Amino acid sequence: MVQSYPRDTLIKRLHYTINHPRDTGWHPFAQLKGVRFHLFLYFLRSFVVKSSPIMKNHRKLISLCLITLLIGCAPTQQQNSNTAYTHWPQRLGPAYPNDPVHSLGRDAKEFLPVLFDDTHATFASPTTWSLFALAGAAGIALEGPNADEPIADHYYRHGHQLNSFWDTVGDAGGNPGTHFALAGALYFTALAQNNNTQYENAKTLLSALALNGIATTTLKIAARTEAPNGNQNVWPSGHTSSTFTLATVLWNQYGPTVGIPLTTFAAYVAYERIDAGNHNFSDVISGALIGIAIGNAVAQNHQLRIGQLTLQPYINPNTATPGLALIHRW
Repeated sequence: MVQSYPRDTLIKRLHYTINHPRDTGWHPFAQLKGVRFHLFLYFLRSFVVKSSPIMKNHRKLISLCLITLLIGCAPTQQQNSNTAYTHWPQRLGPAYPNDPVHSLGRDAKEFLPVLFDDTHATFASPTTWSLFALAGAAGIALEGPNADEPIADHYYRHGHQLNSFWDTVGDAGGNPGTHFALAGALYFTALAQNNNTQYENAKTLLSALALNGIATTTLKIAARTEAPNGNQNVWPSGHTSSTFTLATVLWNQYGPTVGIPLTTFAAYVAYERIDAGNHNFSDVISGALIGIAIGNAVAQNHQLRIGQLTLQPYINPNTATPGLALIHRW
């Protein structure tokens, strides 16, 4: 039999839960810790409950409505403690299937470890070092009178070849912020639809873009070069490297059907940066090589997980022969 309470008693109990949640056995945002928890309560009590005369006069009733809605959309601390998740190296898909909110929180906590793992894999790859070395050599070989100055002088004398529309297409389409927005849209769509493949692809893309951004910014600060239009810290081109990172990751994931058009667009972005005077020829060549190196390394690192199996190096203890092993953990 369900126990009933008088209306005033029930409202008082629920209102007390909002104002003193730590003293009660249940509240919807028990997983919020420290400052975040108290900021939430401050918002709930000070902004929502006290924001209008109507709410002031019906504070208890508003508290009842709010707590009821929040309980319906958020699990309690006890539920969270019983929810197991698979650690990210062995996981395919969100940490909490069909629970995008908590999966997002878990991904936020795991982002730096994933990024560190991708960084290690990237710079442990001989291919990455080869492409980075080639990018540096191109930056040195093409600098000055060898290529940069004649090309910049050509555009100075003949003017821009692209009109404002196509210049904006290259500038906006090659902007790293646009690429992060695209990766974020893929990520949140995958969470909402519980699409494991798209989820993994989006996480790979986000990590590759972040690593490329860190590497490119570091090189810009170290090189301190100048563009034809006077902009500072332009080697390598961030637009070019980010677009080639995007194209390389998606080529690895979806094949040439997606990869070829995106690589063509990345080449267009490189051309637009030169045409607009934002970069020298050496900036975009080096940026393209860096973007390809990072995009390929991160994509390959994430593809080592095959379904529920993990591909790891293995040495036979009897013969000392190196090889690869597929590992599944229960």
